[in-house]
Amino acid sequence: MTAILFVIFYCAFTGFSPSVLRSGIMLITLFISKILSRHSDAINTLGLSGTVLLIHNPFLAGNISFLLSFTATFAMLFFNSFIFTEGANLKGRFVFLRKRAFSIKSSLLVSLSVLFATLPLSALFFGYVSLLSPLSSLLLTPVAEGIMITSGIGTLIPSGNAVSHFIFRITDYLCHILTEILYTLQKLDFMVAAADIKLILPFFVVTVFTAGLIVKYIRNNKLAIKCILLGMILMTIAVIGDYHTHIGETKIFIPQTGNSTIFAVTRDNSKAFIYGSGGSFSTCRDVISYIQRSGIFFTERFFIPRYNETENLNTLYLSESIPTKKLVRLYEEGSEMSYKESLWKDTELYSLTSSDFSASVLNVEDVKIVICSLPTSDFSEEDSVFLDADILICRGRIPAALNKEN
Repeated sequence: MTAILFVIFYCAFTGFSPSVLRSGIMLITLFISKILSRHSDAINTLGLSGTVLLIHNPFLAGNISFLLSFTATFAMLFFNSFIFTEGANLKGRFVFLRKRAFSIKSSLLVSLSVLFATLPLSALFFGYVSLLSPLSSLLLTPVAEGIMITSGIGTLIPSGNAVSHFIFRITDYLCHILTEILYTLQKLDFMVAAADIKLILPFFVVTVFTAGLIVKYIRNNKLAIKCILLGMILMTIAVIGDYHTHIGETKIFIPQTGNSTIFAVTRDNSKAFIYGSGGSFSTCRDVISYIQRSGIFFTERFFIPRYNETENLNTLYLSESIPTKKLVRLYEEGSEMSYKESLWKDTELYSLTSSDFSASVLNVEDVKIVICSLPTSDFSEEDSVFLDADILICRGRIPAALNKEN
């Protein structure tokens, strides 16, 4: 009963999130089965917790935290019986080393099974898949466990003595190791690939259907697991292939609603440039969604052409949501704000903003793109660089001063 009360307290302390409630209900069910001397099946317990949560709040069926938690847990429970069976029978010479090697292999396989099961959800909700997750789990899990153990011990020991000081030093050292691992993994951004749900879903459905047929008619569970792992390998190859097919492309994204002075230019699925003020919150959210679905988690440049108090919070939200290497506030340079920079090797930007004019020119290789952010702009007295283009992007209508034929 004490353990059940502790679980309830922990759920309340963490805010009753779907993932915490899922684990809490499973643990309480396990403890009750022990009290009643009954066997508790893990997958059935998972189903029970899901049923209870959905009865209480049916809208959790669309909650990404709920879906990821249950899908990942089901994958671990389902694959565990196949992955860890071999380890119990290890005998003979070098048993200790072989068990450690088996533990590493098992952890990697569990991470791969979770990656496989959650792949469609990642593609659907986030638009990308991290191929780093199995490696990061393998590296981070033992360090995180060490931090939890030492910090837990540290809270039980009275402070101000040599023992508590030693424990906290160990915790600090482990936290430093954890930070360094995260910093190193962050540099491997090429392992985070944009994933189209239309590409992922067929592989996933065919793999699960084939594995189900094997279990039903051939009754060979190991063959079904091999089928699933093969399907995951094929999906991973498809994602990487699709990723590399688009390397070298320069893409421009302008939100359909709100202030269209905000636009994003991405290149190689690893670099991004954002130009524009805050506009509306929905516009900023659309830009963030586009950037993240392109597998990009930081930007090379972020330029703000003007300042307005009503837009400042949105601009701040945009810049904080997508960290940038260089933030430039053009309004600090004067009333007429012009900017010119080479974004990358074959893409250049020239932008001019004033009280009655706002336009930008993007030269991408041999293609010239003029973006007219303000429909009422007077182009008649502006630099001729704005008067012709291969592609003209306007907001609402083409300004009368522009030559439509060019």
